[in-house]
Amino acid sequence: MAYRCLNHPERDAIGICVKCRKYICAECATRISGVNYCADCLPRGGDGQNKQSQSWEKPVAVLLAILSLLICSLIIGVFAVLFIPKASSSVSAEQWERNDECMEAVAGALLMFRRDCGRFPAVGEGLGALLVNCGCAGWNGPYLKNPNFDSWGEIADVYGTSLEYGLDGQGVPMIVSAGLDREFQTNMDALSEGRGEGGDDAVFWVK
Repeated sequence: MAYRCLNHPERDAIGICVKCRKYICAECATRISGVNYCADCLPRGGDGQNKQSQSWEKPVAVLLAILSLLICSLIIGVFAVLFIPKASSSVSAEQWERNDECMEAVAGALLMFRRDCGRFPAVGEGLGALLVNCGCAGWNGPYLKNPNFDSWGEIADVYGTSLEYGLDGQGVPMIVSAGLDREFQTNMDALSEGRGEGGDDAVFWVK
């Protein structure tokens, strides 16, 4: 039995609209993805076409997002390599400079102690003699205004480690800072013989 197009009764239908189920002829039919749509339903059918045409867009969007993340990670990595070490180096240099200033202040205090007392503090008296009178008649301290202290209340460097104090063979004071690693690599006995400091230790001779 032949069916007629509902829009053109004089024409044979070639199929049924997938949306409204009307019989439609070849002129009325629009075939999309293997199914027929009539003219009235074509705009809704077109949405389906758009969805199919956009089916490749989601994977591409995901790939673009991943690519963007990779590029951002690369940029952050390059930034870290190029700038963070420089920033850390700058901080270390600034701390080193402040540590030198700290030790210079202690050296200046030792010189004032010698001016008033006629000698440098003995090793047994230590740097504490700059802050508390150790029995010297001419003592006019304290000789340090705002010293750094470690957890034991001893005079410390800017890294929080107590300064080591000693006298060389000529009675010249030596002040040693453990440096950034806060570990002494300097042997005071060897230093008194003029063999130099070790590691990142900083040494001042007070003359």
